[in-house]
Amino acid sequence: APTATPALAELEEWPEEQRLAGEKELLGFYVTGHPLREHARTLELFTSFRLDQVPVDPGRRRDVWVGGLLSGLRVQNTKKGDLMARAGLEDLGGSIDIVFFPKTYAKFSALLQSESPVLIKGNVAGEPTRPELHADEIMPLLDAWTRRTSRLSIVVAARDAGGERLASLRRVLDLVPGPVPVQLELRLESGAEAVFELPSHKVRVTQELVQDLDQILGTGAARCRVA
Repeated sequence: APTATPALAELEEWPEEQRLAGEKELLGFYVTGHPLREHARTLELFTSFRLDQVPVDPGRRRDVWVGGLLSGLRVQNTKKGDLMARAGLEDLGGSIDIVFFPKTYAKFSALLQSESPVLIKGNVAGEPTRPELHADEIMPLLDAWTRRTSRLSIVVAARDAGGERLASLRRVLDLVPGPVPVQLELRLESGAEAVFELPSHKVRVTQELVQDLDQILGTGAARCRVA
């Protein structure tokens, strides 16, 4: 009699984060997705360029912001015996080598161990065919919403400025007090615009706050003015 094939046990699917990490470790690249996909809006708003679009004039010093995931951290000693480090930074478009000189490494070394996305300020250096970024400042990527937003502008069409929507807007703003000033841009049907400062509603800007405002007033209603 033919032997029955044993049924294969049904295994739970790995969480996306674990699955993507396994793909990267095994293959060296992501196959079924990218861990930065959910951060695409944050990266677009708070970085100077994608890493597949690095300026071709790296000899010209200028401060830029880049963001993504760090990998391959290598710590080394300088000739003076100070610690510095190098690492790769990858975003949704490409990658670049990052150099952390001793002063920057000493200040931000704990963040360099993070597996979460980061935002890095620095200047582009190196050769045009192999640019690198000399880092000056590092922060968790999601902190950029508050730390790099100088003003939150909320656009409201006059026809949508009903009592209930404005009441919902006020409730949302009241839940997140913080340091960022808020202004209301009222778009009139004539095409004119009236701008009102809201001095009693300074907020802590987060991605969730922006999403809540967009839900109340429409996509694109909340605009972060970047410092």
